[in-house]
Amino acid sequence: MEVPEVQSACAFGHLTHRMLPQNGKRFQSAVGEHAQRWRLPAEFMAWLTHTMIFVNIFVDRLDGYHQGDSLKIHQIRGHFLAYPQN
Repeated sequence: MEVPEVQSACAFGHLTHRMLPQNGKRFQSAVGEHAQRWRLPAEFMAWLTHTMIFVNIFVDRLDGYHQGDSLKIHQIRGHFLAYPQN
């Protein structure tokens, strides 16, 4: 089986399962385990360890303030609103 050459210039970040604690670390571990199981070259493992960025995230829709105050708060912060106001 031929393994494609690993290019160090093709790094990018991954955002993973948003509701799972430590999701970036878990995803990085899973990718590493699969790479070892598939006997990918040491260059790939080095690229995975030193070039890739795995981010722990938690996404919710709670904005922390009353909806009626959103326009004023966004104007103060200088944000562009992409949704219509009532």
